[in-house]
Amino acid sequence: MKKHTERLITLALISWLLIGCGDDGGSGGGAAAKKPDPKKTAAEFITRVESQHDVKTGAGAWAAAAALRTQASAWREDGKSQAANELLNRAARLKVDTLALDPNFEPARTARGERRYADELLPLIEADWLEDVDRSDAEEAHKRIVRATKDSHGWATEDRFRQMDALLVKLKPKIDARKELEASPFYKAAQDVKESTLADLDKRFGDWDKWSGAEMKIQKPFVFFIQKDSSWDPVSVASSRARELFALQDIIMAEFKDDLDLKQVEEPVPVLMFRSHEVYKKYAGEASTAYAHFEPGTGRLAVHDDCSHTTIMHEGTHQLMWFWSKGNSSGVLSAARRAYWFNEGIAEWYSGAARRRNADNTGWTYEIGLLHNGRIQGLSRYMSKGDSKQLFNLKELIQTRYAHRAKIRRTHREGHIYSQGWFLIYFLNHYNVDGDGNVVLGKPGKYAARWRNYVKGELEGQTGYEEFMKAMGLDEAGLSAMEDEYWRYGKWINKKILLRAVEDKRVLPWQEQKAGGRVVGRAKDDILPEVAPEERPPMGRDTIGGGDVVK
Repeated sequence: MKKHTERLITLALISWLLIGCGDDGGSGGGAAAKKPDPKKTAAEFITRVESQHDVKTGAGAWAAAAALRTQASAWREDGKSQAANELLNRAARLKVDTLALDPNFEPARTARGERRYADELLPLIEADWLEDVDRSDAEEAHKRIVRATKDSHGWATEDRFRQMDALLVKLKPKIDARKELEASPFYKAAQDVKESTLADLDKRFGDWDKWSGAEMKIQKPFVFFIQKDSSWDPVSVASSRARELFALQDIIMAEFKDDLDLKQVEEPVPVLMFRSHEVYKKYAGEASTAYAHFEPGTGRLAVHDDCSHTTIMHEGTHQLMWFWSKGNSSGVLSAARRAYWFNEGIAEWYSGAARRRNADNTGWTYEIGLLHNGRIQGLSRYMSKGDSKQLFNLKELIQTRYAHRAKIRRTHREGHIYSQGWFLIYFLNHYNVDGDGNVVLGKPGKYAARWRNYVKGELEGQTGYEEFMKAMGLDEAGLSAMEDEYWRYGKWINKKILLRAVEDKRVLPWQEQKAGGRVVGRAKDDILPEVAPEERPPMGRDTIGGGDVVK
């Protein structure tokens, strides 16, 4: 019985071993067991994954493909390459299905190195604050991308976007500046100016057939109102004229930075820009003889495209000085009280600046303090017997205010306000004579510091004859001495012009006057000459009338 039992146990063990060896594929003496089918294994896994994702949608197909690729990677590491390849083949088909089901499925597009054009350039094409050339570039780039992506639902590889990207980089400073501007209080104030100005323009021009309206363009602080005309680009016009006005603001600020602490104007400064002088005259009034003007009542500068840069700088000086003046008023009375000679003289001082191209030819540099040929000639022409009485003596000149303008015009002496006003400023800045009566060039003038004090007073509303005398530290005798210096200096300038000792609007000392490589100047050329009574206007005369009081 015991032996029988042991035999049964041995047979059972052998049978178990044979079965086990067959399952493993071993060679235990029995028949080889069947290996798992890689395709079947892969198919079963694919079925299970696709049952977990809705592969009839782009998102589902994409997610299923990702799961298959992950498992394929794991099987490859386990040596199951055939099954892994089955998963990868199915994943590739699902990837294709993804874009067939959803052409705009972003992960699939970006995986292909693509991006979608979302009409980013359309706002720039329509941006009326950009110049025509920028808008044209944006339109060209837009059309190119649309053509490149019309068959791919707006998607394309990165190389198709190079032109657009380069343009956006180029325009980024303008775009950022515009966003900042539109978020500023200045922009809101400019909109208020726009409403009142456009309404006034429509009222003035009415239904005149040569007037088609205006549009506002901002070059902070200047707010341009450009006449609509198909022959020009309003943004380019505003940009071009703004460069002149910015340059003007800069040279005035630079000249007085140590004395007046002038800063850029922060409130809207309105500039009307008409297409022609004819349209300007319709605005200014047919009786107007002006070529351009500044309006204290509205703060507007009114110019047109035929104006030279000197005209714009002259009128622009009036405008900036007005905005810099403390307590400036839109009232006509306030404007009437202002010193006539000072405002026209200083406008000529800046408009007569020498203008030269920058070294890189991208703009202009300006140099002030030089001779204004037109004004010095206008003065010298009358410094002779019989004509000098047309000129103003210094007291008369300094007393002039805009309230006297009509009277001065009736006597045909208005041009002398400009010439003598400019020359008085030139004289105050440059007049310097040594103890032997020789004119000294290249050093600050005798009255230069006092002149700067007077400008400060003007901007603070301290205007007129008495304020001039106070700022200059003069009494009547001092003014008489200054007048003698003024006319003698004027005669000396005229002499230097006749001797051709002026170069680039700069008076040369006798040692620098050369011809043919040798010095032709003489020391006596720089001695301040005497002035005969008939070469200057009568002293003590008052042709202004009413003294210095203007109410």
